[in-house]
Amino acid sequence: MKLSIIVPVYNSEQYLKQTINSIQSQTMSDYELILIDDGGFDQSSKLCDEYAKTDARIIVVHQTNKGIGGARNQGLKLISGEYFGFVDNDDIIHPQMYEALTGAAEKENSDVVMSYEKKLNENEPMPDIRFDTTSIQVTKIDLDTVYMNMFSNSDTDGPYMAVWNKIYRSSILKGVQFPLSGSEDVAFNSRFFVNTKSFVRLAQDINLYYWVQRSSSEWHNQFSNYQVNTLKTYFIMSEEISRNAPQYSHYALIKTFRKILSSRYTYRKTKYRAAIKEIIKENKKSFFVCFRKNKSISKANKFVYMMCYYCPVFYTAFRLMNGG
Repeated sequence: MKLSIIVPVYNSEQYLKQTINSIQSQTMSDYELILIDDGGFDQSSKLCDEYAKTDARIIVVHQTNKGIGGARNQGLKLISGEYFGFVDNDDIIHPQMYEALTGAAEKENSDVVMSYEKKLNENEPMPDIRFDTTSIQVTKIDLDTVYMNMFSNSDTDGPYMAVWNKIYRSSILKGVQFPLSGSEDVAFNSRFFVNTKSFVRLAQDINLYYWVQRSSSEWHNQFSNYQVNTLKTYFIMSEEISRNAPQYSHYALIKTFRKILSSRYTYRKTKYRAAIKEIIKENKKSFFVCFRKNKSISKANKFVYMMCYYCPVFYTAFRLMNGG
């Protein structure tokens, strides 16, 4: 089998049919679809079973709620495809998405193939566009560039951070899993990419994944436990990368320091202030040692970040000067 597609399902009856239909409409049919029903309380579970009765490629697992990371981890235990990928239960994908990704993977003998996504507003239809998948331009990306972009700013990090716009070679998974909270996607990728030898990216104008912007999504809730847990994730990642892939650790360390500063500033007047303060306190000592010792971070950068940390007024002024 060429591909395993994992869809974590949780309280998505309103959108799930559209998601599954977009997968079943793929021009590449050699796949299995693994639906992980993550213990919701609407009709999503019933919908999963109904689809499985009519399509032998669909596997359904029902479990108690473990969150999106736990659901994806369960799906990873079941994959049998040469490659695997993810789709969120309220998004849709282009009919040629997996034809294009697996075609590029075979042509370039690549461990990871990435496409770009397009944001859609709620109820906005997917553009009716078709591609000549045999002539899509691909670019080989070295891992230094991958990690640099994944831990860059919000203008460029998204496509590299996400898991749903990629396929991954199953044979190099090697037990890599998602964390159960926080920034699950970037944590999984930072762990998986260490094992890769070839990473390719499709042309930027080839949008294959459609990320539907829903107002009810936790992503749009600025003040939430999800955002608090994200800071925890970054501390863990910076430590893991410093240990397992030190040549890329400066990217993670700098991004984590930005998360420290922005979280402390953003949450200073919310009920999450104490939680942020405690997370920083627990990790500060070991993190600062790694940050100071990292030879790829310039002395000037180290000085500026330390100034921002120990003199919050300096950071506040910096944000105001930059429109934030």
